[in-house]
Amino acid sequence: MSTSSEAEDDNFIEDVEDQKTLEVMTSSSKFKSLDDLVELRWYCLLVLFMAELTAFTALASVTMMVFAGANPTVVGCDHAIVNGCHEYYSLQNRSGCTPVLEYQFESVQVEFNYICDDAKKVKNTITVQTFGVLIGAAIFGQVSDNFGRRKALIISCIGNAVFNLISSYSPDLFYFALWRTIAGIFAGGITVVQMVYMVENIPRNHRMWIQNSITWSPNLILFPYVAWLAYDWRTLSVVISAASVLSFFALMLLEESPRWLVQKGKMDEARRLLVKIRKIDRLYSEEFEKDLDEVLRIEAEKHARSNKKQKKYTFIHLFCTWKMMAQTLTFIVGM
Repeated sequence: MSTSSEAEDDNFIEDVEDQKTLEVMTSSSKFKSLDDLVELRWYCLLVLFMAELTAFTALASVTMMVFAGANPTVVGCDHAIVNGCHEYYSLQNRSGCTPVLEYQFESVQVEFNYICDDAKKVKNTITVQTFGVLIGAAIFGQVSDNFGRRKALIISCIGNAVFNLISSYSPDLFYFALWRTIAGIFAGGITVVQMVYMVENIPRNHRMWIQNSITWSPNLILFPYVAWLAYDWRTLSVVISAASVLSFFALMLLEESPRWLVQKGKMDEARRLLVKIRKIDRLYSEEFEKDLDEVLRIEAEKHARSNKKQKKYTFIHLFCTWKMMAQTLTFIVGM
């Protein structure tokens, strides 16, 4: 009990010290925290452009099978008209005729002739592809925490571009499912890191409307139109690969998240980056550097204190106890 009481007293003292420091900063500077250094100007617009590209890429990769796995309708067998799969099987077994299909999108079922009961084989691959997305989300969430948001996004975009392009040349269902599953791992990385990177690079008072604007919902309207233009699954795979490439080039115009650099104690690099952003936004002044140094000094003190009392957690800790495992699985099922 005494140890717990001492820890609570230490935390209270640190909170009081932080409050006093904030009051001193408020009186001498217009920047109260690291979040106040970011403004909705040119650099932020580049971040939002990248965020929209990656949001579309992630959505397209994850939901592609809505179109690539669409079932065609069997309307005939050679010159004979049939009404449903039962009549088709009956006629096909007697004469060996070729099915006549009706479809709006040339899916995997159409090209590889997985129709009627065989169409379930294509649907079963969706489960495997989705599992790849979950693996990618777990892996790249940890990668972004340890090595940086930008690096994790760059790797994810490159991998997604490469394996979606490879999947467009798949000769059969097995290779299509294989390459799509690997692409799903990288799509999971884009999904889990994109939002974090965006939020850490936009002003606090603009986060709510931006998070609700640059997300999957608007792209759910855009993607069906893109799929309609592509018309077949091979072309659509190439389009998704191209979107990943564009996302990669957009990331090349950006820097690492200043928030992540500060959390890792890389204050000099964070300072250089924040000065660069200020110059891009055409807001740089010598007074800004003085204010910046003060903000970073306070952040460095917070970082030093947090490192003393905080453990490092990984994805594995979500399953380290029965209670945590139950809560994690409940959250996953609820999603």
